[in-house]
Parts: sequence; structure tokens; C-alpha cells
Amino acid sequence: MNSSKINISESEWAVMEVIWNADRTITSQEIITGLITDYSWSDGTIKTLINRLLKKRVIGFEKLDRRYLYYANLEKEKWVQEESKAFLKKIFQGKPMSMVAHFIKEKSFSTEELDDLEKLIAEARKRKK
Repeated sequence: MNSSKINISESEWAVMEVIWNADRTITSQEIITGLITDYSWSDGTIKTLINRLLKKRVIGFEKLDRRYLYYANLEKEKWVQEESKAFLKKIFQGKPMSMVAHFIKEKSFSTEELDDLEKLIAEARKRKK
């Protein structure tokens, strides 16, 4: 599945996070329970989001007795990778340096975060050799 051709909303993303974090098939009630503390959505709203994701084929289901068990059709890492590429292309004309420069200029990084960035750069240089 190519996620860059499928658009999911922020609300649908929240449902996906619960499914991905479960790392197994999950019932709609477990999805509702996973969202109830962070969102004030009704059960019906969450079920609507699940149905939207099913229609988009982002998730699938299997039926066990009278229960539907939901699962992701794409690993989170793969989805994030494809969405990141689309974001980079759309906002920064596909230029990673433009994106990195933007965030460095616009965000105040802690010393620890800057150290982590330096480590990432050092690792990238080692891979290039």
C-alpha cells in the first residue's frame, strides 16, 4: 500500500496510533478505551473514524465470533517514511537541507537536542564514507 496517495486526517491518525501501539489485532472497544482519555469523542465518532479507515483500506479486520478485530495494513514506520517524503516534497521542494535549516532557525533547541543532532550528523557522515 502506498500511503502517499491516501490522505488520513489528524483524527484518523489518532485511531491509527492506538492500533499501531497495540501491536496485535484490537477491538473497537479497545480503540475507544485507548482514545477516551485524550479525546472527548463519542463511541459513535470513533466508530465512524474506524469505518473511514476501513474504506480507505488503511486498516483491515477479521471477524471472531461476534467481534471485529482490527489491524493496520501498513507498518507505522513505513507510513511515517512515506508521509515524510510527501511533506518534504510539498513544503520544501524535496530538499532536506531546507527543512532542517528551517527547523533549526525557527525552533529553540535544548543543548541535549543539539548534541543529538550533532550525533546524527556524525553517523550520517560515517555512512557516507
